Amino acid sequence: MIKKGILGGTFDPFHLGHLMLLRESMKALGLDAAIAEPNRVPYYRKQPALSNEERLEICRLSVSGIPGVQVSDREIRRDSYTSTCELLRELRSAEPETWPVFIIGMDSFLYLHKWVHGEEIPEYGNLAVIRRPGSQLRPEELPPELRRIYEKYRSPDNAVRGPAGQIFFLDTPEMDISATAIRELLRKRDFAAAREFLAPAALARIREIMEERPRIWDEPS
Repeated sequence: MIKKGILGGTFDPFHLGHLMLLRESMKALGLDAAIAEPNRVPYYRKQPALSNEERLEICRLSVSGIPGVQVSDREIRRDSYTSTCELLRELRSAEPETWPVFIIGMDSFLYLHKWVHGEEIPEYGNLAVIRRPGSQLRPEELPPELRRIYEKYRSPDNAVRGPAGQIFFLDTPEMDISATAIRELLRKRDFAAAREFLAPAALARIREIMEERPRIWDEPS
């Protein structure tokens, strides 16, 4: 049995806030590994400025040397959008020894019932929901569909007991950081400020990319 956290995202670019989520989830849930998995085709947003290969490379540079934290290219190699439910089904089939824990923010959890096959997701994997400022959980105010999910799968503690069927709610240190803000710093060539939010090797690679494509960040996103 391998307890494995999975953090999906556009990662345009991957930053220290993403890394913190992976490490804190590992610590809180006693995971054996935590995986950053860049999306191939974002479902709700436009294509990222960085290419698939660049996003993958920057993820790998950012987590290099950190025990237990890895990067997967499984989803980025696809040629179409794949729902979280389908990804977890495939993972359970391909890696029956793995107990997956899909990591999402509280803001995403509040719309889980609107995801593609959202109500089925806990049947194929566990969820770790990260509490975030401004996204409070009030069970009595949840839509009926989401409240059913919450009441059925909410875990009373942080013990991962199986490959699916648990939803954990985790508190992590607050970090005032977003990829949107980082892109704006890069657009302004404010590398000194960006250094606070990016791993040194990742920032160095981004600067190389910007030398090759000077206008990459010129369009705000």
